[in-house]
Amino acid sequence: METSMDLDAIIEKQGWPERGVGEPLEDYMGRCFVPVPRYDDDTVVEPGSVSCWGTVEFVEVEVSDGGWGNWMLHIAETSTVIDGSLNQRVPRGVLVEGEPASVGDVLWSRDPETLYSAKIVGIEEGKLRILWEDGLAGVADPSELSWKSPDSMERIREDARTDGYGYWGCKYLSCINCPTKVGGKTPAERYGASDCWEAQKLDLISRTEEVCGR
Repeated sequence: METSMDLDAIIEKQGWPERGVGEPLEDYMGRCFVPVPRYDDDTVVEPGSVSCWGTVEFVEVEVSDGGWGNWMLHIAETSTVIDGSLNQRVPRGVLVEGEPASVGDVLWSRDPETLYSAKIVGIEEGKLRILWEDGLAGVADPSELSWKSPDSMERIREDARTDGYGYWGCKYLSCINCPTKVGGKTPAERYGASDCWEAQKLDLISRTEEVCGR
């Protein structure tokens, strides 16, 4: 059986918080080892790490009288709070183009020579284990993937046959509620066009120049 001196030696060796003189072991454990949320690989969820919901800004832990713990993760990108229960693992995530991505999400290669989609099947040390749509498995850095499929002349030709409402996705919506505003500007305002139909033509030209300039 370990003595109090043996335990104090272990505490010092491990760098744990100092135990008070005569402090009961139960009190020490309750004070210093409150259950904290952990990722699937058993590492502690720390501020700055990325969960499947986004970057963890800070973590709160509550312990009830019954000994059950609840954790709350404050997510930086969305200012939301995610809560969970004791022993519930937190799914890891990564940021792809500033948006949290996790296992099961489908992304696209940013390589113009590889117009394939990729499904995330695992996350390890910030890298993504992926399964390409052609069936091949691989590992990718988040910077190599995108939420949007690469543009192509085939897509541009198809979009050229679409009216302005379909192109900008604004059917039944007023310009006040424009779904494709960027920086608060509608497509017409961004292109300095008379309306969004003219902006569509200019956007098609811009996309064509980008595809042909690869």
